[in-house]
Amino acid sequence: MSGPKTSRYTLTPEQRRILAEQRRIQREIQKNTVMLKQNVAGLKEIVSKVDTEIAQFRRIVSETGKSTFEIDTLESVRNKAMQILNDAGTVSEKSGLSVMESTNKKLKEMTKVLSDGEVKMSSELRKADEEFREEINAAISEGFTISFIRIEEELPAVNMSDYTSKIDAALEEIRGFQISNELRAKFIVLKEKAAEIDSIDFIENYYAMSIIPFLKECQAYNSLFLEYGARFEELCAEYEVLVGELGVPKKQFSFSLESIEELEKEIQDMQKIIQRKEEQEYISECVDKAMQEMGYKVIGNREVVRKDGRRFTNELYLFDEGTAVNVTYSDEGQITMELGGLDDQDRIPSEAECQSLAQDMVSFCDDYLKIEEKLRAMGIVSHRVSILPPEAQFAQIINTSDYCMKEDVVSYEAKKTHKSTATQGYLRKDE
Repeated sequence: MSGPKTSRYTLTPEQRRILAEQRRIQREIQKNTVMLKQNVAGLKEIVSKVDTEIAQFRRIVSETGKSTFEIDTLESVRNKAMQILNDAGTVSEKSGLSVMESTNKKLKEMTKVLSDGEVKMSSELRKADEEFREEINAAISEGFTISFIRIEEELPAVNMSDYTSKIDAALEEIRGFQISNELRAKFIVLKEKAAEIDSIDFIENYYAMSIIPFLKECQAYNSLFLEYGARFEELCAEYEVLVGELGVPKKQFSFSLESIEELEKEIQDMQKIIQRKEEQEYISECVDKAMQEMGYKVIGNREVVRKDGRRFTNELYLFDEGTAVNVTYSDEGQITMELGGLDDQDRIPSEAECQSLAQDMVSFCDDYLKIEEKLRAMGIVSHRVSILPPEAQFAQIINTSDYCMKEDVVSYEAKKTHKSTATQGYLRKDE
């Protein structure tokens, strides 16, 4: 039975579960690494914004002497945020999954608390600024200033305080909302158009036809994000990890239910590809381990890509003086083991060499069975595809010049006195 042997190896259900759990933990660690980076950046952004507004607020309070906002309380929250950021700076994959998850949770919770505080302070800052301006020049209309999350552009105001204040109040309702970049861009356009209006009748219509629908659109988006936003962010982080693993182009996703569905499908497809790849790598590692435990030593390897695109990996294991076992891994999961003589050129073995190699094939038979036993112990099942007999017609010479050789070997010659047992072959492998 010891001519060329081709088998398809698969994992036992238990071994597949073990690899799947290891993979799940590693992916969770990688996903939390991505989220850690994003959450740190998000909290730093809101801290910077709070610092700017605190400085502005203190300046106005020093001028007016008026303030009902507890600025010290917000500053205390800001300092806690900085402590969390400092602690997060010491966290890495080496810290473990539970520490990373806990840190990400603290970052997100603190971002929410500080953002809520910033929204309140920004509202108070706007009111204090308006009162201050009215006091220094009561005759000059303040125009309208529309505040909006993460939008800092200052645009010209129109001189119709009643309706412009009404518009400002409507938009004030969505401060702190999570909205898309498209909605932010739409806000800028709405604000610019409002600044150009000089008719009371027109601005009233503008409020009803443009501002109110926009407000509802933002409310709908925010409600959807509150329900599915965390899921979307986790999927994006997981997607980024998988894309990096596979080295494929990264797609851009904007938050929506459709994007969540597409991300889930993309992730599922990539996970299947990676699962198959990791299982094949595990099988390859176990074959190598089993071969080395049997006394075989790797002496060369190569990668082959055929014209049809199929890929093969070859590993040469020293069997005896001038002979080796060529283990071929296909990208379809098949593994072929075949024994051959060694030379540094392509040639056909002589008749004497064919007979001698056939005897070597017989010697390899017991070893092959022991290799399969070792693989079973490591959770790998062999599904034999083709087991050819140890006949001279299957004798071959392996051209070592096609391989990346790790050490020098001698060329094969037919033996006059040949080893008669597999044990003798095994001992020679260890020499």
